[in-house]
Amino acid sequence: MSAIAPALKVRAPQRRGIGFWMSRVLAEAAHATRELSPDAVHDLRVALRRCRTLADTMGELDAHPAWQEMDAAARRLFRRLGPLRDADVMAGWLEKVAPAEDLVRQALEAQLLAERDAHRRRAQRALRRFDRAEWRGLRQVLVRRAGRVPAGGAVFQHLALERWTEARALHSAALRTRSAVALHRLRVGLKRLRYIVENCLPKLHVAWGGDLKQFQDWLGEIHDLDVLRAALPGTGLLDGAAKKRWHSWLESPRGERLSKYRERMGGRKPLWPQWRAALPAGRAEQKVCKARWEAWALFQGSARRHLRRVARISSGLLRGLKRARFAEHFADPAAERILAVASLVHAAGRASGKRGHHKTAYRLIRGLRPPLGWTPEETRQVALVARYHRGKPPAAHHEGFAELDETQRAQVCALAGVLRIAEALATAVALETRTPRVRVSRMHDVLLVRVSGLHLDEQNAARLARRKMLLETLLELSIVVTREEGKPQLIPAAVNPADPGGGTPATPSA
Repeated sequence: MSAIAPALKVRAPQRRGIGFWMSRVLAEAAHATRELSPDAVHDLRVALRRCRTLADTMGELDAHPAWQEMDAAARRLFRRLGPLRDADVMAGWLEKVAPAEDLVRQALEAQLLAERDAHRRRAQRALRRFDRAEWRGLRQVLVRRAGRVPAGGAVFQHLALERWTEARALHSAALRTRSAVALHRLRVGLKRLRYIVENCLPKLHVAWGGDLKQFQDWLGEIHDLDVLRAALPGTGLLDGAAKKRWHSWLESPRGERLSKYRERMGGRKPLWPQWRAALPAGRAEQKVCKARWEAWALFQGSARRHLRRVARISSGLLRGLKRARFAEHFADPAAERILAVASLVHAAGRASGKRGHHKTAYRLIRGLRPPLGWTPEETRQVALVARYHRGKPPAAHHEGFAELDETQRAQVCALAGVLRIAEALATAVALETRTPRVRVSRMHDVLLVRVSGLHLDEQNAARLARRKMLLETLLELSIVVTREEGKPQLIPAAVNPADPGGGTPATPSA
């Protein structure tokens, strides 16, 4: 029988989202106010940490200030309770590892006892200052916003994949150095993975929860022992003999827990590849990443139906252009996914007002941390393509565009030209057409685009005439748009090239 403790059996929990944990904070704060015991302080800090982790997770999707306000309130109380919790934990370990007659232990216990009253007073003062009414108000707002993303969905699968990747890298660094700092970082990384699985992916929690909890406990105890080791020199009694004695007392339990962790994570059936196999890979990974981009855009006030319609039309246009022998304008293998994401996030700035919203979208996207699988360069191109879905065409002096080389500028212009037309067509397609079909064919110096369900009234025709100018200039031919299975409907030239919806044609290097 293995010496390693078996994984705990975990039942599938109900979703413990932000509403549950914010309510738990109120209950634990009331308990700690009545009785400031070690268990009460620990339980309150756990609830606060869960709230902060969920705020960190949701903050990657939703920029609403209530998440930051809640995190700030939780952080203040969490930190005020920290010294008292550390003193309680250290006192417990002193009893476990050292005999009562040891002088170093006695000195540390006296020091902790002298500091504990001050820690308790600070903790009580922080509990009194904790604004429960504000917390309840934040809870009402955040429960509604968090409910927009279903538990177990693609968005959380991608976030869990990011947490797995981060924790896996921390695992390698920790086992390579075995330093206190590296092991503590690994503990935090595993904790972040555990919390998103427990709160947002209940099926994975059934399979992983017990192991993650056990690893967190082992690494937490290692951290406690490292904190105790760091406090020893402060006693002034750590001579050579005492140092050797305490090293033996602390290293034995520390090494035992580290060995258990290493054996469980790197034995015959290591868990890292098992966990990775349960998360999306390949095309499934790309799909959940797109779902994450879309969720972010929806939190910015975009309309889901319109975004998906633009994405479908732009994808059809891009495939048609490649078949029509224009692939050289989309040479980058990542062009298709850059356009797909830009189609989903191009309207992210509408929440701040209609005027100039394309520039706002650019700034919002540039401010994002690139998701797993995306480079900063690709994220910048997404921001630029979204920036130029309307308004003036790219110019050499524009922010971001000026940083690109000639090849990148050409591709941004090409993708933005496609997105401009797709966005105009999405508006012109009849609402009852759920999945508009796009067919592209080339006839000499004319590009014919057929779209199912297209309805070009005077306003839509004028908008499309402006939006197609950028791509016409790039391809050096005219674009004719018609309803599928109908007669070609020529789109007149734009009357006012300076109109915000169009712009003066520009060469890719302009």
